[in-house]
Amino acid sequence: STAGEYTEYTYDRNGSMTSRKDYTSTNVLTKEERFGYSSWRNLPWSYEREDPTITVGPNVWEYRYRYNAQGEREQKREWLTPAGDVTAPGYEWTYYLLGGSKEQMSVWKGMQTSESGFCGDTGTGSNVYLYPVEYLTYGGPTVNLTNRTSGSVEYRITDHIGSNRVVLDNTGTVLLTTDYAPFGKSIAGGEDRKSWIDKEIDKESGLGNFGVRAYEFERGRFSTIDYYWESYPLLSPYSYAGNNPIKYIDPTGKYIDLFKVFFRYDFESSQYVERVGRSREVAEQFIEELRQISGLDLGYDEESHRLIIKSDKISGGSETARSILSALIKNESDRVPVIMGTAMTSGNWFGKNTVYLNPLQIRDFVSGTDGVNSMTMGFGMIFMHEVVHTDVMGDTKDPVDGRGAIGIPDMVGNQIRLELGSDWGQRESYAPYLIDGIYYFPFSDNAIECLESGIVPDGGYVKFSDDDAKYWTPNVPE
Repeated sequence: STAGEYTEYTYDRNGSMTSRKDYTSTNVLTKEERFGYSSWRNLPWSYEREDPTITVGPNVWEYRYRYNAQGEREQKREWLTPAGDVTAPGYEWTYYLLGGSKEQMSVWKGMQTSESGFCGDTGTGSNVYLYPVEYLTYGGPTVNLTNRTSGSVEYRITDHIGSNRVVLDNTGTVLLTTDYAPFGKSIAGGEDRKSWIDKEIDKESGLGNFGVRAYEFERGRFSTIDYYWESYPLLSPYSYAGNNPIKYIDPTGKYIDLFKVFFRYDFESSQYVERVGRSREVAEQFIEELRQISGLDLGYDEESHRLIIKSDKISGGSETARSILSALIKNESDRVPVIMGTAMTSGNWFGKNTVYLNPLQIRDFVSGTDGVNSMTMGFGMIFMHEVVHTDVMGDTKDPVDGRGAIGIPDMVGNQIRLELGSDWGQRESYAPYLIDGIYYFPFSDNAIECLESGIVPDGGYVKFSDDDAKYWTPNVPE
């Protein structure tokens, strides 16, 4: 941009951006944008763009948006153009068919016409022809497919956070490449419809469609405040990913949901009941360990069942754990459910953003520690390991051959342990070593050297017995 140019923003009393005006260095208005919001959930409802440089005739474009019951956009339409007549032919409509996980499965386009004769209509009202333009297939963490109605196939190669980087046709020819600035602005190559972290860019406004909120790529800010801004006093309610887009992403995850930590399913009454006694104490212990690991003043909101940050007080802890939890609590669009149960090992068994914790497995880890802090594989650290597997954190994987090797979840865990102190050790192997019916996780150089030689080390490990091996291999119920 030219030196001296600037943008002026206006917000309403709800903290939502209502206008964005661009000026030249001599204070001449060159573009004015106006934003409207629905009374339900404050969703982006309308967008207007006015071009003051058009001095003859109408100079306003307007778009309107519609959402489903979950707050996900299912339609946008061109409502007004400088022609000034909403019934004129040529107004574009876009419909999105959404899957169960809120991913776009197909995209349909349509043009508003003034033809009659639809469904017995004999008048001259406006009608819309809809036709498919994209069928979308999600092939894993690094490749997505787009099938065009012409029969062509496009392969979208994504990076570790899901951003489209390369588009190939079915012959392998490169159609498009894109590089991004940290907060998502395209800085090199072309621009795809769905680009940074696989989110759609609205061409009319240049904003990202992040579901319940719109996002400004250039400044790394949302146009409205987070619904749960009171839960994270350390962060701006407009910021993206805790202001750390290099490490974290905000595609989903409105909050960390603890409902199935503090409630259990009662088969006799066929409903969820609140945990009491020792079961409740275990749930409280989980939050207490997260407090100690992160240093955050965490709590459980009994009305919303969310993990919340109660104040800006920091009491030691790991900066890495603090950043991860703050970003997770702040995220947009969906939730990260935590389930506590004994049917299977701790892991991600019920959804891409779900963390399952087995208190019996974790109890055995805690009681089996020798020469390291008993929480090094406790509730807090097991949660931190499993949450790094979620889509919110990039869908990272453990090593295929896990003995003597670790993956990104354990690398993150070891960084947290390093920041907490030397007594927490460093996990040296994702998979345990079996000696005489006992499984060992090494947490020191000496321990892994001994275990590699078939010798039981004199400390620096976490062990569990062969009887508890069912907690290592998933034991899925019928």
